[in-house]
Amino acid sequence: AARRGGGGSRYSEYHTGRGQPAAVSSVAFSLYDGGDSDDSELEDEDAVADAEAPAPPRKRAGAKTVAACLAAFQLGLLLVLAEIGDSRMPAGYIPAGTVVETENIDLWTFIMLSLAFASLWCLRSVASEADPAAACFLSRAQANEWKGWMQVAFVAYHYANAQDVYVPIRWFVSAYVWLTGFGNAVYFWRTNDFSLGRFLKMLWRINFFVVFLSLATGTHWIAYYVVALHTVHFVLCYVSLGCAKCFRGAARSMVGLAVYGVLCVVVWEGGLYHAAVGPVLEKLLGEGFEQYFWFRTRLDYLSSLAGAVAAALAPRATAAWRGDDGSNKAGVAAVSVCLAIGGIAVWATHPEPADYRAYQPYVGTLWIPLYAVARNATSRLRNRVSAPLEWLGARSLELYLLQFHLLLNRSADRVLWLVSHEDWPVLNFGVCATLWIVAAHRCFKQTAALRDAAEAAPKSAAALLILLAALYAAARLVDAPCASRDAAAALSA
Repeated sequence: AARRGGGGSRYSEYHTGRGQPAAVSSVAFSLYDGGDSDDSELEDEDAVADAEAPAPPRKRAGAKTVAACLAAFQLGLLLVLAEIGDSRMPAGYIPAGTVVETENIDLWTFIMLSLAFASLWCLRSVASEADPAAACFLSRAQANEWKGWMQVAFVAYHYANAQDVYVPIRWFVSAYVWLTGFGNAVYFWRTNDFSLGRFLKMLWRINFFVVFLSLATGTHWIAYYVVALHTVHFVLCYVSLGCAKCFRGAARSMVGLAVYGVLCVVVWEGGLYHAAVGPVLEKLLGEGFEQYFWFRTRLDYLSSLAGAVAAALAPRATAAWRGDDGSNKAGVAAVSVCLAIGGIAVWATHPEPADYRAYQPYVGTLWIPLYAVARNATSRLRNRVSAPLEWLGARSLELYLLQFHLLLNRSADRVLWLVSHEDWPVLNFGVCATLWIVAAHRCFKQTAALRDAAEAAPKSAAALLILLAALYAAARLVDAPCASRDAAAALSA
């Protein structure tokens, strides 16, 4: 569909512990943990439940192998679909839905209002769930709901090239990284599990599908930059809090957060990145990769630290908010409002993206406490979540990755066009969005099945992971010079 419009969206911003109170969520969720409900931080409880309940019939080894092979086959079909959608199907110009404007904020607003209506129409109660943390601040249900609407806003921003909402979208990306720091800090302080198995399991969850998708479509890993952000910040959290695992009580969290803060400042402000990390990336993957990696990680280098700090303060803040003392509630609300006002003031005084980005690392997460307080303002709000948003949030990784190939295409510089009529952008959006959501759901199910198969045979899975990493590294080292030129051209745009 040959149409006129603005530029592409991929680089568009260049154009211009146990012992915690039950009220604290026990869920450890990086943004892209696959949304599964059986995380290892709940394995203790699961083990107790399994001991009390009759054991389900066990699958034979052959049946498990067949199921894993079927899941792998279906995942392969999805990869083929993504490659066809990205490079072999018709494409329309970004922004979608207009032939005269460089952005379509009307389309973005319509998508968000439609989502809000559908979400408010389908609420479900979490007050009666077995997990005592199900109805507390930032439970798994609330976190998935939060991730769901932010993910749609993020995708719609790309689809409509809605530069007017650039700053809120940057805040949403920061919130994703914040969740990585918050969730992993809760998990590590609760379990003290800094095993190599946990480390590899999280890297598998974050990067398993993206490696195959990158190889299938020829898209570089760094182009899926949110995945890169979560990989970096999980490693930061693991190393920083792991350094303090020998401490007990409050000292463990204080020392861990101190190490965390020092690492962030030394790497991104103290010159360690440019002295040690940057040259290695440039040598192996090219100057363009290194520059883009620096740009993306620099924008949110403090976000996961803020999440870890929030995890340390959450028990007191949650107790104060849920208690009967009105003065405590007023204090929490006042602090939250002041922080949000600070972020809004920076936005108001630096509305241009190029000017605002200098302040993004310091103010990108200031709105989060107010959101958490407002979302849990009453017991009715706290005890209900939007089922559609929760469903979308559980599939955040797959939705994020497949948007580049089944909603957008041509390396996210165009929109996928499946309707023969060029003047029917709304119908085309409906068709492509349906394909995108269904494919993301199937991908979610199949990657979960393969993850379970890998956990059942950890040695074989580890060997496969090493082989896959070597294959990916070899493929990317071969085309690194080309990637450098492409990324450098985008940086200069």
